[in-house]
Amino acid sequence: MKSNNMHIKTLIVFCLNCFLLSEIAQAHAVQIVYCTLTTGEIRVYLEHWHSDQTNASIQQSVLNMNVTVNGVTTPLSTAGNGFINNTPIGSLPGCATAVQVAYACTQAEINCCNGLAANSYNDWIYFDFPPPGCEVPVTIEIINATDPTFTLVEGCNNLFPSTITETFQDLLAPTMVCPEDLDIQCDDDLPDPYINYTQFLANGGSAEDACGIVNYQFLGEVIQ
Repeated sequence: MKSNNMHIKTLIVFCLNCFLLSEIAQAHAVQIVYCTLTTGEIRVYLEHWHSDQTNASIQQSVLNMNVTVNGVTTPLSTAGNGFINNTPIGSLPGCATAVQVAYACTQAEINCCNGLAANSYNDWIYFDFPPPGCEVPVTIEIINATDPTFTLVEGCNNLFPSTITETFQDLLAPTMVCPEDLDIQCDDDLPDPYINYTQFLANGGSAEDACGIVNYQFLGEVIQ
């Protein structure tokens, strides 16, 4: 009887493991598409099968890439920004440019769990990030996407890696942080304005642009 109980326990554990593996396998990415947003950022959409996306789907989701600009390749990872459900590829929101397909799994390529090909589910998770370069050819190799819930495992063997090659326009405005305010008494002389970027930085200022800053121009105004 003891031996039979052990077999029953083993069978229960085995079945439980099968159930868990089945649940893990039920979530796969089947398509990668991308566009440029009105802000100038790049948005990469991943279509996913089995059930709608939720906030839990994007928690700790990360898209891992290699980006090449002017012959220099660097790694880039970005976290998931959001999701959209029950939306066909032609109606994906936020895009200022036409949606481009990086890779779409065909039915013949699906390698798991009786899944269906791209454009069968229309549930998406998306990743937004500034272009790694502007006005020059940029290559973005999507290596993989990681997620604790396995939502982003590839549903066909050729989904990862996928490559995007584009020349992105410089649409994102630069950002600037000014040096701290100065306290000046009424009888104090006004300090000279910063005459170059080095002085601006040295006094606590900063300026950034996703596509790089080509030149700087300083306009000074004297207040009497």
